[in-house]
Amino acid sequence: VDVDSEYSGTVVNALTGSRKGVLVEMVDDAQGKARLKFEIPSRGLLGFGPEVATATRGTAVMHHMYLEDREYAGPIGQGSDRGKLVCNEMGKATLFALE
Repeated sequence: VDVDSEYSGTVVNALTGSRKGVLVEMVDDAQGKARLKFEIPSRGLLGFGPEVATATRGTAVMHHMYLEDREYAGPIGQGSDRGKLVCNEMGKATLFALE
């Protein structure tokens, strides 16, 4: 994640808590930017894009790539009422179905 240094703590807190991320590397540069490298289960990234965009006022840029298969990291999330919608087929969704 590339982000303004002032928001680096916010990103670290968001990914290392219930999302099961591990901060591997953090590099600050002279222009006030930070590059944060994490190892995190891919299911921990579901819904993270909009969350980090809001928390960092749109300054974060996230890149991700598959590293390897690993052991199950345990449940992700804290049981909040906000869920993630994952679909495996094309089709129409109605508003009442998403509520």
